[in-house]
Amino acid sequence: MSFTSLPAELHLLIATHLPPHSLLSVTLTCRRYHSLYLPRLLALTHDPKGNLPALHWSIVRNYPLLTKYLLATKPTLINTTTSDGWTPLHYAAAQGLPAAIILLLDHGADPKQRDYIGAAPLDHAPSFAPQDRFDDLRRFPSYQSCGDRKPVDRWHIWHGEQAYEEIARRLLAVGAKVDNQDLFGRTALFWAARGGVWGIARALVEAGADVNLATRDGETALMAAVCGCRDGVEEEERVKIVEMLVAAGADLEVVNGAGGEVFEMAMRAGARKVMRLLVGAREGVDEEWTDEEIVASGR
Repeated sequence: MSFTSLPAELHLLIATHLPPHSLLSVTLTCRRYHSLYLPRLLALTHDPKGNLPALHWSIVRNYPLLTKYLLATKPTLINTTTSDGWTPLHYAAAQGLPAAIILLLDHGADPKQRDYIGAAPLDHAPSFAPQDRFDDLRRFPSYQSCGDRKPVDRWHIWHGEQAYEEIARRLLAVGAKVDNQDLFGRTALFWAARGGVWGIARALVEAGADVNLATRDGETALMAAVCGCRDGVEEEERVKIVEMLVAAGADLEVVNGAGGEVFEMAMRAGARKVMRLLVGAREGVDEEWTDEEIVASGR
C-alpha cells in the first residue's frame, strides 16, 4: 500500500505526530495533502510548544518555511508576545537571524516593542552575541541555559558576529530606538560593550548612541567595556571598544553608584592594554606607558 492510498483518518493521525517543518513540506506536495493536513497546520498557530506560540517557536527552531506560512495565514501573529513580553522579533534578534528579521519587518513587526523588563529587540542582539556564550553552546548538548535569559537551541543560534551587526543596522534603519533603556537602565550599547561585540557597538555609536548614558547603578558603556564582565571576552576586543567610546566622548572620570572609577576597574580586571589606553587618553598624550608608570601615577 502506498502512502497516498492511506485512508484520510490515518493521514490525520500521522499529521498529529509530524514536526511542523515536515508537515508543511507534505502539505505543499499536492492538493490532497493540503486539504488533509491544513487543519492540523493551522492548529499549530494556537498550540504552545515549550511554552512558545507557534510563530515564536518557528523562529527559535529556524523553520523559515513555517514562519512564512504562519505569517501568510495568520498575519495578526506578528507582534504577539509570550508571557515575558518577547515578540517573534525579539527571538530573531537574539538568535542572530537576519533573514527572519527582514521577513518579520516586512510583515509589520514593531522594532520598538519592549518586553517585561523594557528591552526592545535591538537590546537582545548584543546581549546574546558574545563569543564565550556561543562557544559553550557549541560544546554542549542542545538547550543550554543562558544565565538570566531563556534557553536557546545550539543548532540554530550560531551565525557569527557579522549577522548580529547586520541585524542591529537593519533594526536601526526601521526606527529602533538606539538609546532604549530597560528597567535597569541598560542599553544595547551597554550590552555590546560588556560582551565585547565590536560590530554592534560600532553600529550603535555611528547611529548616535549616547556613550555616557548610565544604568540605574551608574554603570556606563565604558565601564562595561573596561570590566569585560564576562569570562572569555578577549582584551583586544575590549581595547577596540574602549578606543571607540573614548573617541566618541566617553567620560573618563565617571563614578558609578558604588564609588567605582573606570581606571580602578581596569586595574582590578588586569587589563593592562586598556589601562595604558585610558592613562594616555586622560593625559592627552600618545606616548607608551609602562605598567610601573601606570601604577605609580595613581590614576
